[in-house]
Amino acid sequence: TPLGFVAQADGFSVLPPGKRFFIAGSGLFASLILSILFGALSVYGSFYQELYTANLAILLVNALPILPLDGGRVITALAAGAGCERFVEKSLLILSYLSAIALVGLGLYGAINGILNPTLFFLGPYLAYAAKQCSIAASAEVVQTMESRSHHQQYGVRKVETWAVLGETSSL
Repeated sequence: TPLGFVAQADGFSVLPPGKRFFIAGSGLFASLILSILFGALSVYGSFYQELYTANLAILLVNALPILPLDGGRVITALAAGAGCERFVEKSLLILSYLSAIALVGLGLYGAINGILNPTLFFLGPYLAYAAKQCSIAASAEVVQTMESRSHHQQYGVRKVETWAVLGETSSL
């Protein structure tokens, strides 16, 4: 994405569901461990309290079931294991769009009540954009992987060339 923030590793969407679950879940687990550690150290000063708060916020946001975030990736990995990944991915894409609308709505509500938080106006559309790009990349990666396999004929996948014709169709 133009702003970064969301990592899309090549080959992630074609890994076995268990590996995808482990990779996506490791980010959540690391944030949880750091939150617990800094929470325990918070009695020693406000610096540790701030680190605790930051890591807890990262954990809570990253655990949201929105497609490009770790929470969405964990759910899609579990769905892949159950055989309903595409349905769940489409559902999470819709949930991502609804979350984006809710964030912008929350920003508008705050602005009307005198509390301006410009982050909400940028975060909502950004998450919707990142969710769509993640979905497109995952679908393209699955097709590319199936095309590259020598036994791709069993999947019914055929490589198709696309041509564009400028002018009248009779020139085709």
